[in-house]
Amino acid sequence: MNTKAMDKLLSGALDGELTPGPRAQVEQWLANHPDAVAQQEQWARVGDLLREPLNPPDPELEWQAIRRTIRSQAPAADAVVAETPVFSWRMAWAAAMLGLVSLGLYLIAGFQLHQGTLMAHGQSGAPAEVEWAESGVPGATMMIFADQETGMTVIWMDVEQNGNNDSKELEGS
Repeated sequence: MNTKAMDKLLSGALDGELTPGPRAQVEQWLANHPDAVAQQEQWARVGDLLREPLNPPDPELEWQAIRRTIRSQAPAADAVVAETPVFSWRMAWAAAMLGLVSLGLYLIAGFQLHQGTLMAHGQSGAPAEVEWAESGVPGATMMIFADQETGMTVIWMDVEQNGNNDSKELEGS
């Protein structure tokens, strides 16, 4: 008999499925082949393990194991976590420096804008010449303004008439 057929008979004998004729044949085979006895014992142990009822794990024990794992991986309760303060000196200095730079740029731009406005109106940095003169008109004051860029001279005369102080402008060059 070939080994595959004998393996089937050995498996059937272990499961209790053989009739008396094939059972006698298996017993004779085992008597003649001692290595087959070791194989039959090994198969019997595997069959016993397969027939044992599985004990499902207790859900409460599993949850306890999970909680233990989480607690062991969590940071310690007394560990101090450094928080970023709301107010820091570094941020205060940065804000102050930003304010100073902004103020400086504002003042420089304002000065340049003012200088540009003076230049646009024909005025330069040269001071204007203003003279006070006496007139032959009683109660009158005169002011003479000479603009050197335009070459224009403006004469102002304040004349007091009937208690009113009226201003008159006379132009000449």
